[in-house]
Amino acid sequence: MSNERSVSLYAVGDIALGDHPLTVGHGVASKLKEHGPLYPFEYARHHFRNADIVFGNLEYAMFKLKKSGTLSTLQTRGEECCVKGLKWAGFNVLNLANNHIQQHGKNALINTINLLGKNCISSCGISSKGSKYYSQPTTIEKNSICLGFLGYSLRPRQYFKDKPLYCEGNKKIIISDVTQLKKDVNHVIVSLHWGDEFIDHPSPSEIRLAHDIIDAGASIILGHHPHVLRGIEHYNNSLIIYSMGNFVGDMLWENRMRQTMIVSININNDRIGDTAIIPMYINDNYQPAPCPPQYERQIRRKIAKLSLELEKIDIEPIDNNAKDYTVAVKKELLKNKLNSRIYFLRNIFNYSSPILIQQLKRFILSRLPID
Repeated sequence: MSNERSVSLYAVGDIALGDHPLTVGHGVASKLKEHGPLYPFEYARHHFRNADIVFGNLEYAMFKLKKSGTLSTLQTRGEECCVKGLKWAGFNVLNLANNHIQQHGKNALINTINLLGKNCISSCGISSKGSKYYSQPTTIEKNSICLGFLGYSLRPRQYFKDKPLYCEGNKKIIISDVTQLKKDVNHVIVSLHWGDEFIDHPSPSEIRLAHDIIDAGASIILGHHPHVLRGIEHYNNSLIIYSMGNFVGDMLWENRMRQTMIVSININNDRIGDTAIIPMYINDNYQPAPCPPQYERQIRRKIAKLSLELEKIDIEPIDNNAKDYTVAVKKELLKNKLNSRIYFLRNIFNYSSPILIQQLKRFILSRLPID
């Protein structure tokens, strides 16, 4: 029997503790209001009980709502009580470097950071001020093994123009931080909010970037944002998880956005040990729940297939590779747009009259030409 020290890391993808723009009034927020903040994690919690570290990407800020009744203020936000559910579930590191976390302003993000800190949950992905890092590292030591977390958003700003409080990453910034942090920890773990939505494989440029980050000294890359699962690559004795999909959320209009997983990683002093996935499925109440047997097999086969296909992707910077990928992305975006509109029509009576009017107005304005 081995006495080698190890740390168990459990990681999940996007945690959206509020209503998606298309589900305002009947999404995650409504279930939280009805059942309380522990509700989203009631099926997932027991998986985390034996984990030393539980990681996820927190999509929405948590803050008190000063204005009510408008679509823009109600969407993509969490109540402050949501932190109780995160703590109860066992999360102790959350990435905040993503495209939605500052959608409601800097104060909402600051409030979220403070809430997490008061509940012993570390924030990953915040811009560093006056230090040698771009992204402020989060370090955790367990069983005499020190892990350093860095977080970055590689997605463009959507809701504001000023420099955000979270860290925006590029190759130079990330490699600089990884190289520096590697001097002080056993393992560097990089959280990346990246990639195009709804497509189940990374672009050649994303694979090249991931390899460069690993070559610089990172042991694990935890990817999120695409809303769908992607493959897992073992590269240079390290681990790249390109996308862990949604974990808590109300984007139910496509089956692939409901398929999710918990990734368990055993980390030894000087190497990455065993890795496994726990397939889950987001149920009609927006909870990650145990899979029916057919879905569990489907998810396992999907991850195995997507992981194998990573080896076949040509990552050389050839124009045709980029063009082919762009075409594939547009196809998936179009598919999602169609399915989301079908969802809207099927749920039209679930919206309150004021929200429905605002939804229709938003749709009409989006169709008008803009000079």
